Amino acid sequence: MNNEIRFNTKDRSGNALYIVNDVVNLKLVDKDYSIKLGQLFKHKNGKYSLFKDDKENGVYRKTNAWSIPFKLLEKLDGSVNIRTEKAIYRISVADALKFGSFLHFKSSGIEQKIYIPIKYWSVERK
Repeated sequence: MNNEIRFNTKDRSGNALYIVNDVVNLKLVDKDYSIKLGQLFKHKNGKYSLFKDDKENGVYRKTNAWSIPFKLLEKLDGSVNIRTEKAIYRISVADALKFGSFLHFKSSGIEQKIYIPIKYWSVERK
């Protein structure tokens, strides 16, 4: 098993976003555990995609968009795939960067996210 950490970054508060064994994790300073954000998959062409499970209510309603940590997205070159109880959402990283936008909150740190409206995703209903 490969335990190489290919990506590890912290914000000024000490929150960490890291990848071990192709699992994307978020470790918040005020928690004694890590949160699994998703799984990376390496395609035959060498590109990496993110696969993540979420709930439909995880959509940011104000903009009707899915959000992805920007520091993670800029490391990918394949696609982002989100599976919910109702559908599978897919978008290429290039389109996510093209159509996504940042929302600014008082405290963003490691959680600086890019928000990609659902209208730009390919949606496969279950």
